[in-house]
Amino acid sequence: MASLKELNRLFSIGELGKLLAREFGGTRGYVNQNEDSDFLVLFKSESDTPERDAIGTVVTKHYTGLGYVVRSTPGSEHCFEVDISHKSSNGLIHVVITTHYPHNNGHASLRVTSELQT
Repeated sequence: MASLKELNRLFSIGELGKLLAREFGGTRGYVNQNEDSDFLVLFKSESDTPERDAIGTVVTKHYTGLGYVVRSTPGSEHCFEVDISHKSSNGLIHVVITTHYPHNNGHASLRVTSELQT
């Protein structure tokens, strides 16, 4: 059942990283080992790295399908920002997904950061 507590649980078990890796064919990686609020999704090449709009579509469809409210916030060409919340709660999770993030495999990765805001 959709709730802020359940949304926070989904983020704490790495559900967003699994979704992005599955949908776009990447591999989940870490900025800091076992850190679920700041992680990477790695791809074989820059051309395999999804663009901002494709990421936005997948994230929005997934979380609205689970019963959450999804609001995009201003980002940039390579940055998708979104607030995900439950309609009966004052809190939200703010997510920033940076495409073509520099890593040891070039720019073939996404960097995902999230923060619970209450």
